[in-house]
Amino acid sequence: MKITAEAAELSILRRRKALARLAIDGALLAPARDGRSHGVFTKGDRRRRALAKLSNEEVHLLLAEGVIARAAFAGTYRLSGPGHAFRARDAADFMPWRAQHGVLVERQVMNDAGVFRPVRGADPGGPFARLQRVAEGDFFAAREVAAARTLWEDWTKSQRGLIAGSNWTAPPRGSASRGPGGAQET
Repeated sequence: MKITAEAAELSILRRRKALARLAIDGALLAPARDGRSHGVFTKGDRRRRALAKLSNEEVHLLLAEGVIARAAFAGTYRLSGPGHAFRARDAADFMPWRAQHGVLVERQVMNDAGVFRPVRGADPGGPFARLQRVAEGDFFAAREVAAARTLWEDWTKSQRGLIAGSNWTAPPRGSASRGPGGAQET
């Protein structure tokens, strides 16, 4: 079966719509009554009409990509952690890679001339803030820094021997040459 560009584009649009609906709190991806497709249902209520439909192949593709994960009920799926990040990246209009890691905050900053300009940055309480120095101490413990320093020193010493300990102009170790009249010929 040959898939046309239009069919592939429709499949991508269907998946985007389904993931947008699946991001709603309590939404669940469950098998439809016909068994050939899955539908996104609000609060897992399968009695109502599905908000979006996906074929079984599209569901398997999303599952393989890690965008959805199995839910508590048999045959049902929810949006996974990477799926939420994928949705945030897909919906972002500015810095999509950064938007998947947390909310971008826009603030007005005044320069020396008194002119305001918009500035975007990370949410102070977001995941990147945990990587920065915090009031209780450093991100890495002292023993982790010491272990990394020891590992770096050992690696540096091992790499030094390859360059400083090699003499490419010296003859090879071992016996004399094997040419005619050499020591091993007699």
